[in-house]
This record gives sequence, C-alpha cells and structure tokens, in this order.
Amino acid sequence: MADGGLFVEAMTLMNLILEGMAYPLYSYEERYWQPLDPFLAHLIRSAFIDETRHVAFGATVVQTLLRDAPAHRDRVIALCQETRTIMDDVFRYYVRKFVGLFDAVARRHREYFTDIEIAPGRLIVDTPYQEQITIIHSRIDTEHARLLARAGLA
Repeated sequence: MADGGLFVEAMTLMNLILEGMAYPLYSYEERYWQPLDPFLAHLIRSAFIDETRHVAFGATVVQTLLRDAPAHRDRVIALCQETRTIMDDVFRYYVRKFVGLFDAVARRHREYFTDIEIAPGRLIVDTPYQEQITIIHSRIDTEHARLLARAGLA
C-alpha cells in the first residue's frame, strides 16, 4: 500500500512501525555500552533523542492526516497490525542476539557492569539473560502501544 503512493501509509510504516519499535532499544544499547565506551554511549543517547522526536512527529502527522478519514484510518490500523506482527519477529531475533552478546560480556567482565541497570533497581549482571529480553520486549510493547495511541491508531 505504501509503495502505491499513499503518504500516510509510508509515514506509518517508517515512523510508527520501524522506528517506533526500534527507538526503545536505544536506551538499552546506551546502558550496555556505557561502561565500555562512554563516547559511543553518548552517541547512542543522541540517536535515541533524535528518534524520539522522529516518532513523535510521525504520530502527530498520521493523527492529523487521518483525523477526518475513518475508513482510511481503519485501513492504516490493519496495516499496523499486519506489519507489527512481522516486525515483532525481526525484533525478537535482534534482541536475543543483542542481549546474548552483552550478557556474555557483562558476565565475563562483571567489574565494568557493577552499577549498570537494565531497569530501575535491576543490575544487568544480576538479571538473567531471559529476563533482560523480557524487560526489553515489554518496553518495546509499552512504548509502541503508547505511540500508536498518540497517532490515533490504537
């Protein structure tokens, strides 16, 4: 649909689905990198701030464009549901690999991660691999639902 020239669908796919599911990951990447490469962690933080603006802008544009078009809005909601399912599989794979890598490093070099939290009050080194994955997916789901609601698509 989006490649057929419909702007709102393209905006939805890029800003609300792809970037909207990805931007919560930046805060975790920043935390994992902080003890190893503070400069890279700072760059990741800057990218997170930028992506947060992108998705907020996308939500506002989509909401505005669909405000007076309920039938079109229903089609975009269906598009969101379909692509969310596909992208969920992609992010599940990525997060497993991402957390696996950093979990192995954190467990081998605990001294670098002694005060780095995966979530408030939860240290990375004390949080099992599977729980880290669960925490990250929960944040993606929560933030993405919030974003879609802001766009009027939930």
